[in-house]
Order: sequence, then C-alpha cells, then structure tokens
Amino acid sequence: MATERGRGRRAALYFCAVACFAAAGGGCPTDGWIDGTQLDRLGCTMFIVEENGQADVTAKITSILGLPVELSEGQAVEVNGQPLTGPDARLEYTATIPRADTYLITAIEPTRGVQDTTVKPPAAFAITSPSEGGEASLSGFTVTWSNANPDLHVLVRVSQDIFGQQRAFVSDMLTDGGSFTLTAEDLGEFQQGADLDITVRRIRQVSAINGFNSGQVSVARSQTVQCVPAP
Repeated sequence: MATERGRGRRAALYFCAVACFAAAGGGCPTDGWIDGTQLDRLGCTMFIVEENGQADVTAKITSILGLPVELSEGQAVEVNGQPLTGPDARLEYTATIPRADTYLITAIEPTRGVQDTTVKPPAAFAITSPSEGGEASLSGFTVTWSNANPDLHVLVRVSQDIFGQQRAFVSDMLTDGGSFTLTAEDLGEFQQGADLDITVRRIRQVSAINGFNSGQVSVARSQTVQCVPAP
C-alpha cells in the first residue's frame, strides 16, 4: 500500500509540473520573466493614446498566467511599421508614432509568419459646452461633445493648477452618450483664481490582436478646452 501511495504522489507531482510547464509557455520562471514562447500562446494588451499630433503606444505581453514575457530573437510587434521597443522599467513595450486615421498592428512570429490587425481611433469630435474661454460653474455644469457613439467609451477629466497645486477629477469609464454632468461634489476641490482644463477622452476598444492567443487594443482620442471657474 505504501508503494501505491508513493506512486500516486509522484504521479500527482508529475502532472502538476506538466500543467505548470504548459501554462507558463515552456517553464516555471523564478525571475518573473518568460521567453522563447510563440506569440500565439501569449496575450497582448495595447494602448494607443493620441496627444499633440502623435500617438504613444504601450503594450504588455503576458503568459496565460499573466506573467510578463520578453520577446525572443526574431519576434516583434509593430504599429504602422514602427517596432515597439522594450521592455522598460514598467515591463512594457513602447513606441511613439505620428497620429493616424488607421493603426496597423503587426505581430511577427518566426515560426508562424506575419499577422496584421487594423484598428481605427474614434472619429473626430469637438467639445461643444462649455466653450473655450467660457465659464464653468463650480456649483455644477454639463460637458457636451459632438459625434457621440454608444460603441465607444469616454473619460471626462477636469484639472486645475492653482498656487502650485495640481487638482483633478476623473470620471468613471462611461458609454459615449455625448454628455456628462459634474456636480458640486465632483468639483469640491476646485476654486476660482485659475482656469480649468476640461478634457474628453473617447476610447475605442478592440478585443483581438491577430497573431496572439488573446489581445485587446484601446485607442484614445482627446479634446480639451480651457474655461474660467465661476460660482
């Protein structure tokens, strides 16, 4: 009986080790990194944020366990032909490219070739209220913008730099309904004496990146107006 128990224990340890090896993409790392894994067994989460005529790209590449993965020789991820470099101190791959109306994400895997994914940013829009240079009441006001699209998400940010202090309010992630109302409670930290920067960031999310086992891309386009705080 002791022999049978020993065999059963060894078998359990063996299958546990195999499962760990498979899930980690070829090993159970001790340093937090995995490499040498094909891209189609990995996940990629990418953010493309447009700002001042350019687009900042960041990507995290991870195993099925969520561990960061370092690309191996010959592997690459490009956006509009620009390779992402890294990993940086935050374990991310990054690139800065010109703002574009279409972003082509290319996954290069030596064992499987090249696969492309095309994503588009949210359409052009404008903040229609409050107006640039107009007043925004600290008792509450509504931000409105053009070209609303319920397939998109939105973040609304209000910030103020006053007496050397930076103050900010950021909304929850919203469905793009074309407007958002801020209350007196939301604006409680702001005061008169310095302009408010009001930013609407619209976000398109795509839940796949060809060449990866799983992927998500978020593409953000923003507009900002500067307003005078009023009672």
